[in-house]
Formats: sequence, structure tokens, C-alpha cells
Amino acid sequence: MATIPNAEKPFLFTLRWISSLIVMFGHAYSMVFHPYEYAGWHESLGGFLQYIAQFRHSAVIIFFVLSGYLVGGGVLRRLDAFDFSHYFFQRFARIYVVLVPALLLTACLDGIVYLIDPTTPIYADTQLTETLGIDGSVFTRYDPRSIFASLVSLESIVGDPIGSNRALWSLGYEWLYYFLFPATVFLAAFIAARLKLSRRWVAEIGVVVVACIFLALGQRFLAATWVIWTSGAIVSRWRAETSLQRWLARFGGVIAFLAFLASPIYSHRVTDPILGLGFAAFLTLPNVLRLSFNPAFDRGMANWSYSLYVIHEPVLLFVLFLFGQQALFDVAGLPLSWLGGGIFLAASGSALAVALLFGRLFEDRTDAFRLWLMRRLTTTETVPAASR
Repeated sequence: MATIPNAEKPFLFTLRWISSLIVMFGHAYSMVFHPYEYAGWHESLGGFLQYIAQFRHSAVIIFFVLSGYLVGGGVLRRLDAFDFSHYFFQRFARIYVVLVPALLLTACLDGIVYLIDPTTPIYADTQLTETLGIDGSVFTRYDPRSIFASLVSLESIVGDPIGSNRALWSLGYEWLYYFLFPATVFLAAFIAARLKLSRRWVAEIGVVVVACIFLALGQRFLAATWVIWTSGAIVSRWRAETSLQRWLARFGGVIAFLAFLASPIYSHRVTDPILGLGFAAFLTLPNVLRLSFNPAFDRGMANWSYSLYVIHEPVLLFVLFLFGQQALFDVAGLPLSWLGGGIFLAASGSALAVALLFGRLFEDRTDAFRLWLMRRLTTTETVPAASR
């Protein structure tokens, strides 16, 4: 089956930058106005906006599918000519060219706050920091385990992300899947060759087996995100060609959209798998993959979406701290007002500005960093193009 090159799938890039904005704006809104009490999401404007802000978790689920589609799909495309060292350098460069500066930025901003006011409730108050998924003070998350987890990009697997950068939790899962998926696929290929079975079906059974192992270990979320990530990889090789396949793909898109809308209200244990698998099925429609606002614009925005994701939380919290020092912001949250709106825009604008700077300084240099690493650490003269 002929596949469409990723460069001809602008919808993937559109979703990357839109998802990153949803995550950032969702955190910004909930941090500025949380936990200011509203009557309910359907009873007031403030409640409705809080409902919209909760889409940030589902946006990360979209990220998982896209990552599986682009990275895992690349593994499947090059299965017969796979070079692990090239693949490792591609993935290492993609993650670490931005991650290391982001960790330094996080430590610097958190350190500045600690030097100015180590007891500030903005960094220690549970009501505010729980919006970021942080239990208690930000400053307690600089223990050796958190530092190690962040340095080896296994956040949430071996320890919490450092400081105020809770958003890094998803990188741990991504990094694990980057290498677990090829291992699963190649083991499946070996078994299929020995038993003279379909390599594709054995690989898919392998994915299920790994998910079952995670479940047996009590890692339900790890199992769910693994299935979601690998579903993106699997559908990257599929195209909905028959009328039945197109109908099923559209149905997947509908239930994914409904799960997305329901995610702020219902348990993520229910909505995450429906959203992830339904969205993956939707991506088998070739016409959908060509949707775009403007291909050049979407790709340009997507090129710094990773930067926005990994820097936005420490920047947002730092800006709120600065407003708190002027008695303009309080951990009790703000009502919808000109002041609250201004602080929200200032915090969001700061995160966007820093992300754009990171995109230009670091993310745009991903390929250059990869080439630099490969020239120094390998003897290979031919360096393949990166896959994102």
C-alpha cells in the first residue's frame, strides 16, 4: 500500500501547534483564575472557560497519537533497513536540544524565586500548584530522584519532573516508547520469521502483550498511553480506501471528538482510550491529512510547539510570582475582570515569547545538533535525514 509522505500531511503539523497552545492556555487560565469558585461549567462564563481550560489533558493525548504516528511510523517504514544508532541520535537530538535549556531555565526561574521569597505561597500553596499536578511546594521537587528522572528524560517513570515544570511528565512516557516500540517490533519480526507468520499481526499482538504486562504491574496509565501511542504508529501504514474503512474512520473521528468534549467532565480512564484510538482511526483518511490553514504557516508554528510545551509552566508560574510581589495576584485566584484578563495575557504572552526564542535558538537547530553528535560519536559518513 502506497503511503503519503509526512511532508504532504500538513494536518499533523496543524494539530501539533494547536495542541501545544491548548495545553499552555489551559494551564494559564486555570492558574490565574483557579481555584476561584464558579457555579458550574454550564451556569456561568467563568465556569465555561474553566471547562475549556480542562481540554489541556486531552491535547496531550493527541500529542501521544501524533508522536506514535510520526516516530513509530518512521520505525515501521524503515523496518527492513533500520539503523538503531541513527534512530537513537535522531530521537536524542529531538528531545535534548530543547530539554537541557528548558531544565536550566526551570532551575534558574525557580532559583530566583527561592532567593527572593522561599516561602511564597504561589510556589508552595497546594491550591495553586495542584493545577500543575504538583503535590505541595515546587521547591521540594529538586531531590536527587527528580533531578535524575529529568536528566535521563524518564519523568514520571522513575521520579517526578523537577521544580515547576510538571509538563515534562509526558516526556518520560515518550522516551520509553521511542525505544520500547522498536524493540517490540523487531522481536515480533524475529518470531514471525521463525514461525512463518504475518509480521504485522505478530507485532500488533506484541503491543497487546506489552500493555498486559503494564497492567499486571499495576501501571494502568502506562498501559493506556502505550496503546494510544502505538495506535498512531500502526495507522501510519493504513489508508481508508474502501467505503467501509472510510465509514469506520469517520466514526472514529466522531467518537474522538465526543470524548474530547467529555474529557473535562468524565474520568480520563474512559475518555483517553476513546479519544486516542478514535483519533488514530480518523488519521487513516487521506483527505483529512491534507487539511491545513496554510501548510507553510502550520509547519512554522509546529517547529516551536515542543519548545512551548517544555517551558510554559515555569514561565507562567514565574510571571504570577512577579505579579504576586506587587500584590496584584493571590493564590485564591482572580475573578473574571480586567486585572485577571491582563495577568492572563501577560503570563501567556511571556510563555509564547520565550517559546519562540527557544524555537529559534534550539529547536530549529535539531538537525544540526544531530549531525554534530553523529560526526563525533560515529564513523558513519552518510547521515540520513531526521524524522520528526
